[in-house]
Parts: sequence; C-alpha cells; structure tokens
Amino acid sequence: MSSVSPALRDAVQTWLNTRRALKGASDNTLTAYAHDVHGFLGFVAQHTGGEAGLIALKSLTITDMRAWMASLRREELTSRSIARKLSSVKSFFRWLGEREGFEATAVLNARAPKFQAKLPRPLPVEATRDLISALELQSSEPWVGARDVAVVTLL
Repeated sequence: MSSVSPALRDAVQTWLNTRRALKGASDNTLTAYAHDVHGFLGFVAQHTGGEAGLIALKSLTITDMRAWMASLRREELTSRSIARKLSSVKSFFRWLGEREGFEATAVLNARAPKFQAKLPRPLPVEATRDLISALELQSSEPWVGARDVAVVTLL
C-alpha cells in the first residue's frame, strides 16, 4: 500500500467510517470493502507506474477498468467475485467524486461481468415426505390440510 498517497489512504478510511456510521455496515462488510478498494488502488498504482492519488483516479478510463477486471480474471476470480469488487470500487468512487467534486464516469460506467444464476435444487425425497406430512397438521380444517397437501404434491 506504500504506492497509495496518504491522502487517498485517509479518504478510504473516512469512507469506511461513513459506511459504518450511516449505513450500519458490519465489520465483515467493511473488511471486504477495504480489501477490494485497496486492491484496486494497488492495481492503479502499478498500472499507471506511479503513486495512486487523486489525480491518477480522476484520469482513469474505461480501458483502465477493463484492464483491472482482466487482471482479476487472471487471478482466477469468478464473475460473481469480480462483480462484488467492482461494486465496492464504484461505491467508493461515487462517494469520493461527490466529496472531491470530480466526475467518475469511467468507473461508474464499468459493467460487471455477467454470471449465471444458479437454479434451485429439488428437495431430497425424505425431506419432501416430511414437508407433506407436516402440511396436514398445519390446519384445523381437514379440507384445508388436504388442499395444501395436494398443491405441494403437485409442485
């Protein structure tokens, strides 16, 4: 982190404190945010060949953002993990842009990689039987219990 300017390090800490105070973010969430943003700032310093400071952040382009995401992909991170990191960086840039009065369009317009939502898994046979048996006992009216069992059995 020595390649990140002290002012920017302080800005990250202030942003984290703001997230804690105003948004009620948990310690684990803040730790993840800090890791994601510091990792990004380290990439910026290496990518630009200098210190990651406010001037370097103001001059980032969409190409720089794509290079960062490509470097994450080379680390074999999943699309979901890259999207989470990008979300953290965007949140920081949104806050920093408002605070410092600069337009962070390149960062905010960066698209997260697409990832496929996982399909729901069916219940095991035994758990399904237990569920259907429990449904009969849920209602005081026998016809309601029979209806519920029929609907869940069809599902």
